[in-house]
Amino acid sequence: MKLFGRSEVWEIGPFQLENILTNIPVFWFFDLSKSPLGEGVLEMMGEVLSPCVKIRPEGVLEELKRKGASLEQPVVLICEDGKRSRKVALRLTKSKYLNVYVVAGGKQALAEYFKAPE
Repeated sequence: MKLFGRSEVWEIGPFQLENILTNIPVFWFFDLSKSPLGEGVLEMMGEVLSPCVKIRPEGVLEELKRKGASLEQPVVLICEDGKRSRKVALRLTKSKYLNVYVVAGGKQALAEYFKAPE
C-alpha cells in the first residue's frame, strides 16, 4: 500500500483489497470501469467484486452523500487500469473523505492476481 501523490489517496494491491473486504465491516466499493471484463475473469473474481457497486465516476460523491457515508468510512475505487479511479479519489479527498483507496492496476491487476495457475 502506498500513498498516491500528496493526497490521502492510498494505492492498494489485490492482497490489501482482500484484507479490506474480509476485515473491515463497513466500507464503500465502487466500480468505475466503462466496460465489463470477460466472463471467465468475472467467474474468477466474482466473490471479490460482489460488494462492488457499478457507477459512473461523476456519481460517486453524490452516492456517498445519498447513502449517508461518514467521511471516515473507507472508500475503495476500481476501474480498468486505475487511472479513472485516481481522478475520482482526488475529488473525494478534496471533499474531506479520509480513507480513499484505489486498486493499483485496476481490474487488470485483479485478473492477474486471481488467475488460476496453468
